[in-house]
Amino acid sequence: MIIAVHGGASIKKNNEMLEVLELSANSNNVIEAIEVLEDHESFNCGYGSNLNLEGGVENEASYMNDKNQYGAVGCVRNSKNPAKIAEKIAKSTWWRNRKLLHPMLIVGDGVNRFFDEENVEKSSQESLKSPKSIENFEKLEKEQNLSYDTVGAILWSSELCEASSSSGGIILKNPGRLGHSCVYGAGTWAETRKDAENFRKKKCGEIARRLLNPSDDLPIQKLTEFFAEIRGIFGGIAICSEQSGEHQELLIFHNSPYLPVAFRGKNGKIRKFWSKFEGKIGEFMIKSIVL
Repeated sequence: MIIAVHGGASIKKNNEMLEVLELSANSNNVIEAIEVLEDHESFNCGYGSNLNLEGGVENEASYMNDKNQYGAVGCVRNSKNPAKIAEKIAKSTWWRNRKLLHPMLIVGDGVNRFFDEENVEKSSQESLKSPKSIENFEKLEKEQNLSYDTVGAILWSSELCEASSSSGGIILKNPGRLGHSCVYGAGTWAETRKDAENFRKKKCGEIARRLLNPSDDLPIQKLTEFFAEIRGIFGGIAICSEQSGEHQELLIFHNSPYLPVAFRGKNGKIRKFWSKFEGKIGEFMIKSIVL
């Protein structure tokens, strides 16, 4: 089994993030890995979520596996672990009894009703606001050690591929705003097929779909072609595997100064590091690690 996690595109180093990412990479599945990050204030998700214009928390998350199960939540105001809820939606079967289509994304009050139906524990708004997020909201200092956006986790094994992401969104966002993390085909992707990638990214909505277009190009070539066309701060990770399962590759890509990453290989050893980029505006980097 291979599991990889990242802590979001960052402008400065925060060494505490690497210690938490190491714990996250020691998890047994992507939801456990994401929950470790959601519970820590250093990351822009769950308890550490950025505050919106009204000083409130509205987070979002998505989950997908190669069994064609997908679920997402947005504008979640009463849970510090939205990724777990996204997984519940992906694997739920209640909709079959009502002869309805499977819900892919549930937001706002719909999430509250789903909480009640599934007996999910709720959290108050105040309990979701970390001291750090309140300080960032009040000071709005760009120079702080902020993680810009989404955290993500991906897992590959001979039996399962799965991916998840979680985000508090951009600071001072308009209440009700949805980001890319909960949009199908934009924030999270996991699939097993010829030339498929297990993919977790942030920013730039159509990247996942465009990566999955049939092509003889290598994944790294697809990434290079796409990101050469876009602007803004982004970062993400992907795991690619041959159908035989003999060879895997971890791709790390970003144009932010830093992207904190940790992964556990098939030998069980965990590696953690800051991926660093020193290029110019409009450029980006891709790092390939054979696992």
